[in-house]
Amino acid sequence: MERVKKYIGVFIKLGVLVAILVWLPMSLKLGLLAGAIAAIKSAVIWTIIMALFFVPADYFSTRRLPPEALKLQHERELRVSGSREQVFEKCHAVLESLPFIKAVTSTNGGAQLSAKTKMSLASFGEAIELTFKIQDKNAVAILVNSRPAVRYTLLDFGKNFRNVEQIAAALNKHFKAG
Repeated sequence: MERVKKYIGVFIKLGVLVAILVWLPMSLKLGLLAGAIAAIKSAVIWTIIMALFFVPADYFSTRRLPPEALKLQHERELRVSGSREQVFEKCHAVLESLPFIKAVTSTNGGAQLSAKTKMSLASFGEAIELTFKIQDKNAVAILVNSRPAVRYTLLDFGKNFRNVEQIAAALNKHFKAG
């Protein structure tokens, strides 16, 4: 049911956007009423195209993932041993080693790592942030966050969920090994 709500929301948002974009020039050319009719027709056609192409692609890429993978933004918190500086350096090295990461930068005076992923057929890229919080003398909490790089993204095909899972697995593996 959650998946159906997601797709209906996507259809409504895109339909309204297409209708507005078509209505403005068509109302100047054909008049208000004829422009509105053309906009409604265009919105319906675009919704059908979305239903035929993008919904099956999203469904097949997320069908084996848990229901929370349908959200566009994901985060996970990990707790690791070590000082904040040690954890920060290890996390920076792990992010640099992941093949889907394009660029890693340090922000907030070394309290946060930001990364961008490469563009793919599924998305325009994602913005990833690792935030470090000191828990006690020898423990740090790492908050891994992934969201679409483009603000108006409606479908991410499970990319942000997979990013968080892959980064968390790589960090857990690295901190358990070292």
